[in-house]
Amino acid sequence: SDSEIRTWIEQLPSVVAQSTLQTAQPTKRHENIFDKYDNARRPRIINGESSPPNRYPYAVSLQYTDQHYCGASLVAPDMILTAAHCGGIPASVVVGRYNLAQYDDDYQTFYAREKFRHPEFDEQTVNNDFLLIALDGISDFPYIALNSDENVPLDKEELKVMGWGD
Repeated sequence: SDSEIRTWIEQLPSVVAQSTLQTAQPTKRHENIFDKYDNARRPRIINGESSPPNRYPYAVSLQYTDQHYCGASLVAPDMILTAAHCGGIPASVVVGRYNLAQYDDDYQTFYAREKFRHPEFDEQTVNNDFLLIALDGISDFPYIALNSDENVPLDKEELKVMGWGD
């Protein structure tokens, strides 16, 4: 219903803000733990260009058996925003990776503690394709703030999209 959607949208900033108050244990940082494996999918982005390393430190890779399957953004130290069609709770949430084909980044791995799917997500039309996932730990990577200004972006303003593609 319209009131459920309005409530979900109104509560979104408080869910994100409250998420940082949870008493979660930090997850150990990993360095080079997958050097012995070379099974990363080769990412592809159509008509895209590579960003400088560390330009988007809040970029998140949702992975199953060490394979990227969806992207997300870190929106609080223990909360990510992704697409609801990505299936809810992923096997692992990887923050801090730049090149998914190499394992030399300093990064963190988390697992889902709880999920908050948009109440009007429609699998057929993919309308309202939003999912918040609360992590089981607190990331020390920078996060991106959610936009609260209804006047931004302007109509027909050029925007940038980040991700590894699939």
